[in-house]
Amino acid sequence: MRIFFLMLMTVSKITFSQEVSGTIMHKNKFVAFSTVYVKGTSNGTFANSKGEFKLVVNSLQDTLVILSNGFKEKSISAKLLLSNPIVYLEHSNQQLDIITVSNKKTLAKNIIKNVIKNRNQNDYHNESFSANLYTKSTLDRKKTSGRSSIDTIQLFFSEKYSKIEYSKGKWKETKLGLKDFSIQEKPKSLYTKKWGSFKTQRLMDIKSKSNLFYNDISDGNFNFYRTTILVPKLGQNPFISPLGTLALTSYNYSYIESYRENNHLIHKIKVTPKRPEESVFKGVIQVEDSSWAIVSTELEMNGKRLHKFKSFKIYQRFSRSNNRRVLDRQEFFYYYNSNTQLTPHHGTVYSKFSNYAFSDAKIKLSNLTQLVVDSAYIRSETFWEKKRSIQLSDEEKKFIETSLAISRLKTSEKYIKRQDSLKNRTNFWEVTFTGIDHYNTLNGLKWKINPLIEQARIFGIGGYRHALGGQLLKTFKNKNDFFIKTTINYGFNNKDLLSDVNIKYTYAPKKFAQLKLSGGRKYQMLTYMQNLSSLFSRGNFIKNDFLKVGHFCEILNGLFLDIDLNFFKRSSISNLSLSNWSKELFSNNNEPLEFENYQEFNLKAQINFTPNQKFGMDGRKKIIYGSKWPTFLFGWEHGIPNLFNSKINYQKITCGFDYSYKLSLLGTSKIKAGYGQYLSIREVELPNYSFFRGTDNYFFSHPLYTFQLLGETYRSLENYASLNFIHHFHGAIIKKLPGLKKTKLESVAGGGILYINDNNLKHSEVYYGVETPFKMGDTQLKFGCYYTIAYSNYSNLLNMFKFGLNVFNPFTNKWAF
Repeated sequence: MRIFFLMLMTVSKITFSQEVSGTIMHKNKFVAFSTVYVKGTSNGTFANSKGEFKLVVNSLQDTLVILSNGFKEKSISAKLLLSNPIVYLEHSNQQLDIITVSNKKTLAKNIIKNVIKNRNQNDYHNESFSANLYTKSTLDRKKTSGRSSIDTIQLFFSEKYSKIEYSKGKWKETKLGLKDFSIQEKPKSLYTKKWGSFKTQRLMDIKSKSNLFYNDISDGNFNFYRTTILVPKLGQNPFISPLGTLALTSYNYSYIESYRENNHLIHKIKVTPKRPEESVFKGVIQVEDSSWAIVSTELEMNGKRLHKFKSFKIYQRFSRSNNRRVLDRQEFFYYYNSNTQLTPHHGTVYSKFSNYAFSDAKIKLSNLTQLVVDSAYIRSETFWEKKRSIQLSDEEKKFIETSLAISRLKTSEKYIKRQDSLKNRTNFWEVTFTGIDHYNTLNGLKWKINPLIEQARIFGIGGYRHALGGQLLKTFKNKNDFFIKTTINYGFNNKDLLSDVNIKYTYAPKKFAQLKLSGGRKYQMLTYMQNLSSLFSRGNFIKNDFLKVGHFCEILNGLFLDIDLNFFKRSSISNLSLSNWSKELFSNNNEPLEFENYQEFNLKAQINFTPNQKFGMDGRKKIIYGSKWPTFLFGWEHGIPNLFNSKINYQKITCGFDYSYKLSLLGTSKIKAGYGQYLSIREVELPNYSFFRGTDNYFFSHPLYTFQLLGETYRSLENYASLNFIHHFHGAIIKKLPGLKKTKLESVAGGGILYINDNNLKHSEVYYGVETPFKMGDTQLKFGCYYTIAYSNYSNLLNMFKFGLNVFNPFTNKWAF
């Protein structure tokens, strides 16, 4: 009996599915991104950038075939990998016969034509369906230890189990289980400083991004039946599908071989881009004869057209379900170099789809595209053992155990208090440059005192000022939060004391609902819509004693309301003694405005509406994903007289829209339109005017909010209309020009129209420019040179070369303009 069980165990190891792994090398170097598949099947995968691969085989007697450009094909038994996981490849010098290559190209092209012809009936995304999805994501890096030894250090890991639903272009992913040991980075510095409304800034507050790829199903929707594939997290351009309507004009095809799998004839086709500098793929596609459906894809994206990654590969395998081939397994392999750590980071994503259910009727899906159930984060190991479609490696199990132990430690009261005490220590660097922080994590409390470098205001109004300031944040257990920021500053030259306080209370995070209260005394800018030569001049400043009360919230999905009640006691700063440097720098613009002191009370309301806004829910947190529709804006201002001795009396309405859209391979267009009209003007002062920013010589200002050749700054008290437009070709033109197609240069064009009724000002301008992308640390930028021409019945500026910078925001996956 004992011998029988031993024999049974031996047979089981050979008969049933088992995962094998190995490392592909040439001499003492890794061979990255080789193709590995089981001979005679479509079951395969890629090796990662370190030559490592894992593959589930039906039997240890299966033969694995390993292919890599420039190397001879290698076949090896799966069983041999258990004892020797290192596979060595040899360089290949084989030359193919010209006639044979020609015949293979003709055959391959005919197969691809059949795939394109039948793509609508084979694309199951034309139907409504649901399925389950298991995803595992990892990120690690290599670390050199000693002179020649290289260790792999696992940095991050996540896995999720979801139910996905799809119908008529709409996705919904419900995450039933989620185990996440990645970093969620919050936006800061220049990513939070945006042009636009309070709504734009408020939504940026709740943004975050993971350092792992494929957190949501929309991150990696590679449907190669479509003409183009756009993944905003990867690149700004749509990539041309090798099986879409543009495929034959963009790719060359070569026949590799055919084999039978479950009585179906499968063709293997090599894909090579005709213009490799464009947004294209290369690799191998397997196609089923007769039905001409995709069986598998092994494709690599052009790394030069990606935002961050140096290399990104996609492996897909399709299996039969209800007489149609559906995506069964999808894997991503990528690597990038971190600017903070010189060693390369390697990422892998494994996804398994199961339990497909197709519906003849359309599945009703709302704009809720992502939902995390409350129990997702606390699933037991029993749950994961049932849902995992691939076993975790020993290293991954150890990483999870260690991470869970660290997580338990980090949530213990003793550890939290210890960490707070370490953070609360003060040193010279914090006092001088970063500020003094104090944490009380158990009570959800944090406060900060501004550093000396921020307190010293050398270029303050009237000379040197010293400002003491700080912030306090209280986060409650229900995720509501209370924020207060205050500043007291003193001017030594004029012996004047100023102070202000800003309070915000977020009471309904799902609705972004926030109460706002601020008040104090400040020297404030009359308008931000001044050119640089006048923006900081003392002629653009007045003194305000103010009190503001406001409320912001989302009424319905996509419909935001922002209301502010404002009281001002405005006075001139002409009585101040100004510093000599400001007089020399700003000359005539430095003269302060002179006017009699007055009081103003006004009401401002703004509505932002984005139809069909997509969003996700995670507990009490709502995440906005955007919409294909424009955002419409409606505003109303009313200066209310007599109340609190207010002298200001006017009414003004504004409306407009913002729209950004893709023109397939031709690039991205952005348009902003606005209209304003004063309904009544009985008593107004300069702060109540509408301003239009003047020209900065040679500096290309934000083209959606300003004009490049307007001349001086204009203002209006009647009605006005503006339209700004910009289009980024993303290389669609330059990549076609000989001598330039291999460069990083990209072309851009745009213009604007402005009409101001007060003085019958009519201004129009167009510009064309060339931009080159580059990086500073982890920040992606574009430096551009633009030639602008204009026609205006007021400005004498007819043309000018201008230069500017554009910044990419990784939290929204969009450029600033």
